[in-house]
Amino acid sequence: MSHRFNADNPDGPLQLCTCASCGAPIMLDDKQRRIRAVVPNLMGFDPDSLPATYHAFLDPSKGNEKPNDGRAVHESLRPDFVWPDPT
Repeated sequence: MSHRFNADNPDGPLQLCTCASCGAPIMLDDKQRRIRAVVPNLMGFDPDSLPATYHAFLDPSKGNEKPNDGRAVHESLRPDFVWPDPT
């Protein structure tokens, strides 16, 4: 099943895909076919065995504080990320 990912942008391209039987998150999908992502800690995997290398999509307007764990923090994807060519 797919659910909107961002309540502030319900028609946005990102969707959270969940298991139709148990509701467990499976992956993050993009309706524009730019990216698919599996987020280990959301998918039930041990985050210590697959650690994140940076924090993305920090939104201070939501009251979120900047993490203080030594990893880089970005308001979106890391600056050197390039979307793949869709062709």
